[in-house]
Amino acid sequence: SLTKVFFVNSGSEANDLALRLARAYNTKQQNGLHVQKRKQSRKCIITIDHAYHGHTLATLDVSPYKHHQGTEINECPEYVKKVPYPDMYRGVHSNCKDETEATEQYSAYVEDACKEITSNGDSVSAILMEGGMSVAGVILPPASYISRCVRAVRNAGGLYIADEVQTGFGRLGKCTWAYEYSNDSD
Repeated sequence: SLTKVFFVNSGSEANDLALRLARAYNTKQQNGLHVQKRKQSRKCIITIDHAYHGHTLATLDVSPYKHHQGTEINECPEYVKKVPYPDMYRGVHSNCKDETEATEQYSAYVEDACKEITSNGDSVSAILMEGGMSVAGVILPPASYISRCVRAVRNAGGLYIADEVQTGFGRLGKCTWAYEYSNDSD
């Protein structure tokens, strides 16, 4: 249940703060583990290709849309892991026979990213994702995609940051929040 609320000025500021909170949570979780680390681990963020999350420096790092369209930043920094956007019609797996197969194909990228990050001795801080990608063309993910991705990230010790700035508050129709369209239990 929601016990804390932060009032912010903009969607960029909201996402920037969410990233900071996820890193702080991850640091606290790591400090709770009495494990000797060989190196300082990076706190990694997973983002979806073509996503846009804001115009602060932190949110630009996790906004591949700006990397494709802008001149300021050309690619995600090393601590950001980009996975393909889950578009069943124009994406890399547009040939899937149904939503179940598309969910398996696209969520496997997030599962693999979590494994890659943790196998390198780094930690997964969060996945930052819109419930419906607005800037990329109002792409709604296949059913259960979000819950499967969230489960993988949480199993790796990270958090789910739902970016609902452009697609929330009923902007996509019957649901208040875009992530609800995927019929996820999370």
